[in-house]
Amino acid sequence: MVSKRSIGLLLLLCFIIGISLLYQSNTAPDFEADFNMFTSEEHLWLSENPVIYYAPDHDFYPFEFYEDERYQGFSLDYIKWINDNYDLGIEIVSYNTWDSIMGAVKNKEIDLVSSTAHSPYRDSFMLFTIPYTSMDFVAFIHEDTNDNFYNYDLPEMKTAVIKNYITQDILQERYPNIELILVDSSDEGFTLLNDKKIDVFIASAGQSIRSIEDLNLTKIRANEKVRILSSAPLHLGTHTDHPQLVTILTKILKTMPQSEKDKIFDTWIHIEFSDTFTATQYKRTFIVIVAISVFIVFVFVWNQLLKYKVDQKSDAVRQELKERYKLETQLKNIINAIPSPIYVRNEAGIFLHVNQAFCDVFGVQSPSEIENSPNSLLNVLTDESINRFNQLSQAVLTDHNPQRNHKNKVTLLNSQSYTVDSLKIPFKLLESNQLGVLSIDVDITKRERIRQELEDANQNLEATVNERSKAIQDLNDELTQALNKISANKSHLQETNAELNVLLQRLTTTQQELIEKETMGTQGLRLSQIAQEISEPIINIKSKNQKVLDLTTDLLKTFKDDKLQTKGLTEKLLTIEKNTKDIRSRLKDSSSIVETFKLISIVDHGLQPTRVNLKLMLETCYNQTLLKKPENNVDCSPDILLQASPNAFHQIIIHIIKFISSIGNTDEGSNLTIYVEKNTDNINVVFEHQVPTHIPAQDPNREYKITDLGLQIIESILNHYFSGTLVNLWTSNSFKIIMTIPSIFIANSEPDDKENKEVGNHA
Repeated sequence: MVSKRSIGLLLLLCFIIGISLLYQSNTAPDFEADFNMFTSEEHLWLSENPVIYYAPDHDFYPFEFYEDERYQGFSLDYIKWINDNYDLGIEIVSYNTWDSIMGAVKNKEIDLVSSTAHSPYRDSFMLFTIPYTSMDFVAFIHEDTNDNFYNYDLPEMKTAVIKNYITQDILQERYPNIELILVDSSDEGFTLLNDKKIDVFIASAGQSIRSIEDLNLTKIRANEKVRILSSAPLHLGTHTDHPQLVTILTKILKTMPQSEKDKIFDTWIHIEFSDTFTATQYKRTFIVIVAISVFIVFVFVWNQLLKYKVDQKSDAVRQELKERYKLETQLKNIINAIPSPIYVRNEAGIFLHVNQAFCDVFGVQSPSEIENSPNSLLNVLTDESINRFNQLSQAVLTDHNPQRNHKNKVTLLNSQSYTVDSLKIPFKLLESNQLGVLSIDVDITKRERIRQELEDANQNLEATVNERSKAIQDLNDELTQALNKISANKSHLQETNAELNVLLQRLTTTQQELIEKETMGTQGLRLSQIAQEISEPIINIKSKNQKVLDLTTDLLKTFKDDKLQTKGLTEKLLTIEKNTKDIRSRLKDSSSIVETFKLISIVDHGLQPTRVNLKLMLETCYNQTLLKKPENNVDCSPDILLQASPNAFHQIIIHIIKFISSIGNTDEGSNLTIYVEKNTDNINVVFEHQVPTHIPAQDPNREYKITDLGLQIIESILNHYFSGTLVNLWTSNSFKIIMTIPSIFIANSEPDDKENKEVGNHA
């Protein structure tokens, strides 16, 4: 029989062997920091910044979180390793929320943050190192909520995100009209979701699992159709004043041993999110199990009562496995919610795992149809696509390096095709300790189609522009030919104008003889209407010249055929002379024609233009003509001065007032107002007369051709002295004459008292 002493020695020996194996498995080559990789500028920056203030997040499990009165997590272990090996003087500063941390970085109150991602908003005030890990975001809903909605439906739903997380930046950039509900923590978001106060809550996978377990929520599930971010790179970040800190940390991350990275990864990622073990964990577990088995055997001999405690321990292990299975199920749901197709293949080409996005793209009903099945792609893809699939995977297995493939064409047997960007990574399979392939594909089919459509549209636009340019060039050639033709006929027009001027001179002589022969009282005839009627044959005679612009085609034909003769015009002139003697009842104001011919005879006799006060001139003419108080009917700024001849300007104003006041047979002036509109280019003097109701209605807002002989002469003098124009305009209930004078005739300074007195004397 074995003695108790022998059993004890054997038991001690087993424990010593187990501890030694565990120690050997944990040994790793010492790491020695290389400070020579830093530049002189970086060494100077480190000396000037002995303390680097670092603010971790309270609620971003497993990367960084606050528990047991201390900060811990994946990113904290990275920061600790960096600080321990390079002595950067990193000190933790505590903030309650991620939003307050982002505000501190923006205000440059802290120097360093971890577990942060790029966004256009953050790029405006932050700098980032190379990524050191990645994360996934998942959309969660209440089990009573219908999950038949997608990313583009989020603006119509009550969607919540953690304030200032990358999800807020991404959603607001993609959907500018979205109204997000911002919360400070994942616990707050899941509480609102459990109480049905929101429709969707988007959070990272790790912190979501932790919050659901801590809050004991059983009615929360993921919506796999909503895919916001998958495998988003995480960086260390600082504000824009510390570019040297970014280069220093980037160099440290690049030189960090892979064993340290694996150690941190195994501590926080594998243990927390997978029920599988790494090779190191298998070894350690095997040693522990052997030691425990030996211990149980000898303790069973030593004390039968220990069996009860072993049974209790076994129950605890089974409960832990059950919890791990639950975590695995949740992890699979999260992976299925990622929008990018993901799969794992072994060296034999068998799919060990695919997510739901992979099934959606490749036309598979469910992952079970393709997982663990040889030649599973034969019923889905064409032979060409399968060969490309296998070639890319084999390249990864051969080179043991990641492979990026852009615009990879995938064609299904139903002739449907996709274009994807693929990232294939060597992946160590825990079950068989063999090398497999982990692939992540991004569907860019729609993006490529839109790009091609834009290229086609651009080509069509260029073709259209070329056609339009040729059409414009052809039109310019035609216009050039027409202008040349008009220029060739210019001499014919000049000759015709000379003949017309001779005839007009004869008409003017006849008109003067008529004035000398007739008296103002003869048979009640009034000279103003005679002048108006005389203007009609003048217009008829001048029509072939005055309407050259409107009747260019007819005149060119006439000149080309040399058919223009003076005989017809002479006969018309004799007819006018005969008919003017028979004018009777249409004369309105006999003094109008007198004032008109007085205006014709005005000669300044060397009087130089002087500065005329426009308001004083209008008021004086208004009082002289209509005997009304000017302050109610003349609206003009008192500081407008014109460089003009007072005599000519006075006669122009007087005749316009007389003419417009005669509309409606009234000279009281109660219906006549004068106002001045001044702008950059000119001055508009508006004479507006309210037309009595018995005057026939005219077409409103239409400019009418001036046919009154007096107004024609006024317009000629106005153009001669002031380069101005005269417009005759009817509105709905008024008649306007608008006199336009270019702004170049505005004087630069106020006139002195002598000039004002001279203007008054002229009036």
